[in-house]
Amino acid sequence: MVVALVASVALAASAQARAKASPESVSDGLQTTSATPAAEESSDSSRSGIKSYPLCVVGSWKLQKDSFKIQFFSDVSTRIPFSSRGGIVMVLRPDGKGSATYKNYVSTGTYQGVGLSTKINGSEQFKWTATDKTLDYKYTKVSRTIVAKFGSQSDTSTDHETKERGGYTTIKCTGNVMTEKYSDGTVTWVRTDEFGVY
Repeated sequence: MVVALVASVALAASAQARAKASPESVSDGLQTTSATPAAEESSDSSRSGIKSYPLCVVGSWKLQKDSFKIQFFSDVSTRIPFSSRGGIVMVLRPDGKGSATYKNYVSTGTYQGVGLSTKINGSEQFKWTATDKTLDYKYTKVSRTIVAKFGSQSDTSTDHETKERGGYTTIKCTGNVMTEKYSDGTVTWVRTDEFGVY
């Protein structure tokens, strides 16, 4: 079989985190937690005319774990469960801009008893909006290298696609953890010390 790679979310977003990022039908989902109650929003934004975001989502986040399903092979329609831990740092800035950095982000799964994996390095930039329960994002720049493995076979590709990227997730912020849920998975983020609530 030939491994076929595709752009993912993140992302997220994320995102990745934002969020995710991998093979041919990779769906990325991000979960994020924060130290601020989810309902609390930036107090100055309504007076200044700047869009208000929940303070809980603003800051720097590190991927704790995620799980998702993707179409790994171009000739197999089955969506295969994958999971991963660590490897992504996501930044959500108070001006609605965000970024995600991938450093040896490895996701693993199995197909018919054979191990599958993807390793991603690179970065993403995106615009984001949020409420206390949802996160929405649109990618503006993507530069990633993806190595996919199926047993002893491997395939390397570069990913710069932004047109099909973006998405909507439901989120829950509790303390310093944010969790994102989307149709094919969940993502959990923990706040880093780089910077916190603005």
